Amino acid sequence: PSHEGIEWNEAVDGDAKEAAQLSIERDECSLAHARHLLAVQLRADGRDEYRSSPAYRGQNFLRLKEFESPSHINSPALKAFGLSISAMARFCRAVLNHGPLGSFRRRFFPNELTECPDCGVLQDRAHVLLKCKRYRRWWNCRGEFEFLQRVSPYHDFNSFL
Repeated sequence: PSHEGIEWNEAVDGDAKEAAQLSIERDECSLAHARHLLAVQLRADGRDEYRSSPAYRGQNFLRLKEFESPSHINSPALKAFGLSISAMARFCRAVLNHGPLGSFRRRFFPNELTECPDCGVLQDRAHVLLKCKRYRRWWNCRGEFEFLQRVSPYHDFNSFL
């Protein structure tokens, strides 16, 4: 190689060869592997907490079929919505049931209107997603469970929002 005979490169090569021959203790791992193990454990802990604790999950979280747990590296939702802050905000409000609907106003602004202006019933997320004639949607689901099984959150749901 081109660095052959250069004193410092030869020293580094020698150190690397010696290090490759060292035995590794079972408890030792690289920083990259330690970070990977930590990320796996954090995702598992978050998933377990979400499944076991209704208080952690919240009462109105929309459980979409393809909804993936967050990652420390990337987010499927952010990939789907690109850099559109407004699209991501609409998605979050819809999933968390914090959209400017009658059900939200009933809880936080009790003096404001809560009925759908077209249908005259409580304007909640299920009404908007499944029943209201004001909105056009490609799906025709009988209930929220069927909706959750059929609709892709990052494409179909986003196109509706």
